[in-house]
Amino acid sequence: MTRTINLDDLNDPPITATIRGQKYLIPADCPAPLWLAVQRVNQSDVASVEALAEQMLALFQVHQPDLSELPLGLVQMVRAFAAIYGEPAPEKPKPKARAQRKRAG
Repeated sequence: MTRTINLDDLNDPPITATIRGQKYLIPADCPAPLWLAVQRVNQSDVASVEALAEQMLALFQVHQPDLSELPLGLVQMVRAFAAIYGEPAPEKPKPKARAQRKRAG
């Protein structure tokens, strides 16, 4: 007897990224080739940056197949990867309301 596991249950819905007012859908799971391209950029050579740009464009093309050019600059591209697939920033604690003192009188 075989066991079936639905791996689709492990996927989150796409992430919506807004760039200059335009909304793009991004896969919630980071594709392995993109992750590998980011790792190679740490070696800081031109070929690895070109590979990263190609992988980022492919990422956007998953849900926008007609997109022919990455809508990001170099620094924004690297920061976008961290923003999309990195740990979310911790929420700032809400300031506590100050209790009002009763005045004697």
